[in-house]
Amino acid sequence: MFSRSRLFLAFAAAAALMAVIPATSSAAEFKWSATGSFASKALQPQVLTLASGPYGSVKCTSASGQGGLTSTDYSQFELTVSYSGCTAFGFQGVQTTAVKYRYHADGRFDVVTPLTVSVPFAACTLTIKPQANRTAVQYANNGGRIIFENAVGGIAYTTEGAGVGQLCPASGSNATLTGSNELERVGGGSVYWQP
Repeated sequence: MFSRSRLFLAFAAAAALMAVIPATSSAAEFKWSATGSFASKALQPQVLTLASGPYGSVKCTSASGQGGLTSTDYSQFELTVSYSGCTAFGFQGVQTTAVKYRYHADGRFDVVTPLTVSVPFAACTLTIKPQANRTAVQYANNGGRIIFENAVGGIAYTTEGAGVGQLCPASGSNATLTGSNELERVGGGSVYWQP
């Protein structure tokens, strides 16, 4: 029969052991059927809405992305996106550079390489520089593909050129990127978001 002190020591030892055993967690991740390439396409216009002012937004009617992977389980993926059919602040003839984004399975969003938006008729350029941990992206599984909905706020941007303050906005730190997209594995197979 155990004495009280032995029983106390047994409970203390069990508690100490449980404190050092890591808890298992089910972190969100993307599950791919195989390694290789993947691509995305916009399901609706992609819109960068500026924080304030009368200048409106940058709106692109089309966006396509590409990426690749070497493992089938990821907590994130990177996508190089090219935009087309863009207008900015009511002006046509807008040119954009390709940009690399990082999408985290938990909904966070990073800008990995700069995105430059040139607006010749407004005599200005808007640049989104690399930045991390913006939120949020929502994911939904769709028959072996993933629908991802950008609703990302807190995006900082800079503007420069003769039109700033007249036809273009001043720099800011609270733009929002919105738009629905679909992600699929190139060449068949599937991708699945596990929350």
